[in-house]
Amino acid sequence: MTSTATRTRAVIFVNASAGWDAKEDAPQKLEQWFAESGIEAQVEYVEKGVNLAEKAREAVIAGNDIVVAAGGDGTLSATASGLVGTEATFGVLPVGTLNHFARDLNLPLELEPAARVISAGHVMEVDVGEVNGKTFLNNAVLGLYPIFRAIRADLQKRGWPSKLSWIWGWVTALQKLPFYRMKLTVDGREVIRKTPYMIIANNKHAMQGRHIGARKSLQDGKLWIYVLRPQSRIALVWMALKVVFGVFRRQEYFDAFPATEVYIDTRSRRLGVSLDGEIHVMDTPLRFRSLPLSLRVFVPEP
Repeated sequence: MTSTATRTRAVIFVNASAGWDAKEDAPQKLEQWFAESGIEAQVEYVEKGVNLAEKAREAVIAGNDIVVAAGGDGTLSATASGLVGTEATFGVLPVGTLNHFARDLNLPLELEPAARVISAGHVMEVDVGEVNGKTFLNNAVLGLYPIFRAIRADLQKRGWPSKLSWIWGWVTALQKLPFYRMKLTVDGREVIRKTPYMIIANNKHAMQGRHIGARKSLQDGKLWIYVLRPQSRIALVWMALKVVFGVFRRQEYFDAFPATEVYIDTRSRRLGVSLDGEIHVMDTPLRFRSLPLSLRVFVPEP
């Protein structure tokens, strides 16, 4: 953990669909709070489909020392991917639904306290995961979840209400219930598993109790691969209920492997991959690796 001198220029990318219009004078307040710390900040709203990684790189080239993302985990991940390996520092304004990355960094979830963390200037270097050249902050998911997301997106395009598309998306995904034969090469060791669902996590995730997905550290330089053993549809529903009620235990359902690098191959030439909630279709084999301490991010004072 280090402290840095106050930066002078920052750009703040705000997800236009994050609900900020309901926050009175939020952009003006942000600019004011940063100005009080000697930071010249510019707020820019971004629409869905904008390449945030490219915009983050352009912001660094333009001389911004600080690049801030305001949104959910998908917005944060896309923005951070343009900063990995650079000297720029990433600021987080968590205004999403789950905010996994912010919670793991113990960041406040309210707007002004989160902005004050950035202006205070305490910086930590954290690990990032990478697959086939694309980075992720939290995890990558294969199998059932990307299929659900694709079905739900199609239903919403056809005008289905959000909640109904969520329910019917899962019903349809469970009806399909695909099983993939995955050949994993984990740090040079071959492992073969048949599974409907797999998580590749950036550092170890909690996989029991009421804190599913939480991480104690983002600096271990490890990926953790969680492979769901073959389950029936009823068993999967029962597993989901255990998660909801906080009695889920990873050992009952998942095999787990730590690794610095893993190759994953299937019979499919292309595979849907969810990176921090955003779906990408990628060519196989998939090469995952940890990028240790490759992202500088503002965190609360220890």
